[in-house]
Amino acid sequence: MSIHMRKSGSYFVRYRKNGKQKQKSGFGSGEAGKARAEEFDRSVNGKKNDDQELLANNIEYIDQLAQRYYTSDDVDMSKQWRRDWLKMFNERLLPELSQIPISHLKGDTISRLVKQKFPEASLVTRSTYVGYVKAMFSWGVRMELIEKNPLAHFSRKSSPQKDLLVDKELILNIRDACVPHIALGVEFIANTGVRPGPVELLGVKWEHINWKDSTVSVLGKNRKWRIIPLKPEFLEKLMIQKEKAKTDYMIEYNGRGNLDGINQGFRRTCRKIGVDDAVELYDIRHWFCSMLLAKGVPVKTVSMLMDHSSTRMTLDVYGHFIPGDEAQAIQGLPDIF
Repeated sequence: MSIHMRKSGSYFVRYRKNGKQKQKSGFGSGEAGKARAEEFDRSVNGKKNDDQELLANNIEYIDQLAQRYYTSDDVDMSKQWRRDWLKMFNERLLPELSQIPISHLKGDTISRLVKQKFPEASLVTRSTYVGYVKAMFSWGVRMELIEKNPLAHFSRKSSPQKDLLVDKELILNIRDACVPHIALGVEFIANTGVRPGPVELLGVKWEHINWKDSTVSVLGKNRKWRIIPLKPEFLEKLMIQKEKAKTDYMIEYNGRGNLDGINQGFRRTCRKIGVDDAVELYDIRHWFCSMLLAKGVPVKTVSMLMDHSSTRMTLDVYGHFIPGDEAQAIQGLPDIF
């Protein structure tokens, strides 16, 4: 049994348990990491009852686990991913989850909280976020920092084929009933297909619009910019809106930009005019994608505009909106009759 330091500076301990050699990481680096490694080493040697008692004392709440997880060299994630997800985790989930001991956390509690804190995200996106938390718990179990994973039975949702819940007429009816800043959001999603959350729709500033080229630059959820063309008629409407703007942001309310969300206001409007509760802002994005495919726009182009990870995702989710594929394929065969 011994304490070792990696080239990165983080410490780990090799020891034997039940006749088998094991290795424990996750202590961190520097003097604090070394001290944790030494304390664990002493506990295995019998100076404490057992390592589980030590670990239970050290890792009782999710904020303690998160600190170890996101500073560990054993976790394979990019610096950008680490920074962005940690920001979302700290701001939206940690304030409530940190009040409950990990041993008392339930998977359903975490899933409901993610749904509550990310109301404008799609079902698949929310499922991905829960999957991130699950990965952290799995790491904690693997490192023997916690005894069990509250999300052990959670499985991420795959992207199902999308059914159209809105059409042009319904979108216009909803827009006309919305307050101005939400109405503009509805129009912008219908014309660009952006995601209706804080990063894309609510993150668009007037400086992101290229008035000369009739395009808008949108920062996607993977922190990559994409350029989306704008119809001349819609660009003219945006120019009029810009003249009345009080902030740098396209979507503003009462002189305040950088809003957290407009999904709740959208839902209130839908209820007021009798639109089914199943309809969300995201359905306008789905309508945008399905209309492009129905018009014969190449899948690669649609995938780029939607900021999908691959054309396969676009086809798997929206392929049923591509018209006439089978008939066109048959008509292309040589004549054998």
